[in-house]
Amino acid sequence: MYHYFPSKEDLFQAVYETVEQDLLQAVAEAASADTDPVSQLRLGTEAFLRSAATEEIRRISLIDAPAVLSKRTRRQLDEQYGLGLVREALTAVHAAGRLRVGPPAVLAPLLLAAMHEAATQIADGAAAAQIIATVDDLIGHITAPP
Repeated sequence: MYHYFPSKEDLFQAVYETVEQDLLQAVAEAASADTDPVSQLRLGTEAFLRSAATEEIRRISLIDAPAVLSKRTRRQLDEQYGLGLVREALTAVHAAGRLRVGPPAVLAPLLLAAMHEAATQIADGAAAAQIIATVDDLIGHITAPP
């Protein structure tokens, strides 16, 4: 398989992107269970955090990616996958007049960083339910009720 890629990093990046695409699809599907933009943000975030407990996400996305991929490459891929989805979700919340903190372009990387740290803690064995509830509380503080 190595002969199809210029380097081991390129091979890993291809694997990582496949995992991220699958994760993005799962998060989007979970979020689509509701039409309210805040509920969608919460559902998508919960799906992302629950995925951190799976071996594939834990190993490839949370442990190996930071060690193998350059910071520049990770930022580009974050923009394409996770950050893009978080920004889109926050933009929808903002458009509904329910974002207390913003603008979405500034808030998105901050929220994603919190989500990544929460996912890393879950992957390291922390109590998923408690972390998910804490991140959900955070979302509650940055959003307004209908």
